[in-house]
Amino acid sequence: MSDTCPHCGAKLPYVVDAFCPECRESLAEPSEVDHRPNVLPVAASSSELPRSAVPRSVHTRLFVLAYYALAVSWGVRSVWFWLPSVLDGALPVVFALCSGWWVVVDARRREHPIPVLSRPWFFLLAVVVVPGYVIWSRRWYGVGWVALHAALGYATAFAVMHIGGVIVFGREWFRALGID
Repeated sequence: MSDTCPHCGAKLPYVVDAFCPECRESLAEPSEVDHRPNVLPVAASSSELPRSAVPRSVHTRLFVLAYYALAVSWGVRSVWFWLPSVLDGALPVVFALCSGWWVVVDARRREHPIPVLSRPWFFLLAVVVVPGYVIWSRRWYGVGWVALHAALGYATAFAVMHIGGVIVFGREWFRALGID
């Protein structure tokens, strides 16, 4: 916090009240005029961008891309569902890591970071806690976002499984499903 009032420029005491002792303006409200002497605005260098200059949605786009890549992997793995595979354990772990990491970065970017001791829950219980965070942080928009991507992720895996089954097994795939 600054040691001068953003409204009148008066020096603030060590114990700061919610209002300036000189002008009685709220210290929480930003001032339209900067009263600090000898302060010139400095442009950010190209190598050093402020946090607000980086688009918030870049990490979300990367997470959504990883989420659908995992859905495609789940669909490909489901073509041979009767055979044991390393992917049976790897896909949930990778999903938990991606979604937990996304939540930690998203909360920090929204300036409400998750406490360090609470972060493991976002990795261990990602299937429940991550959608809960999205709904909590985005309200009704979050409900729609979770429902939309849950349905589209499942539909992607379902479509990849059946397209892959037809490519690998041909007409036998349809016979196994009872369609032919």
